[in-house]
Amino acid sequence: MQNNVNTFGEERLSTRRILITTISFSLIITLPIWAMFGTSVALGYIVGSAWMCINFLILSLLLSYLTGRRLKSKVLVILLVFAKMLLLYSVLVLLFWVGWFNHLGLVAGISTLWMVILFKTIGLSISPSKRDGNAS
Repeated sequence: MQNNVNTFGEERLSTRRILITTISFSLIITLPIWAMFGTSVALGYIVGSAWMCINFLILSLLLSYLTGRRLKSKVLVILLVFAKMLLLYSVLVLLFWVGWFNHLGLVAGISTLWMVILFKTIGLSISPSKRDGNAS
């Protein structure tokens, strides 16, 4: 087996691919949301999706930092995690509290990334691997 071939389709579940798929889906689905529910819901959807993508990106960077290097300072890691939580979740609370965007749109946008991960995982579990010779 080659070293650059991932057995379980990890390349399709990489952070980069998940973010690209989420952003693409969010941009495509915003037009029908705007047409059906209006500007406030569509903007809330885009902002919620962008917030979740930023949160996921920072989380994946923190996890790769934690698992990829020898840590000399556990205090630095704890400070980075708390800084992420404080900044990002304060922004999220502010988005809900200010009321510029529809809350339904924000929640739908935040949920989009998790739906992309779920559907990608289901697709990987259903579709046969091309390396096994089962795919047409």
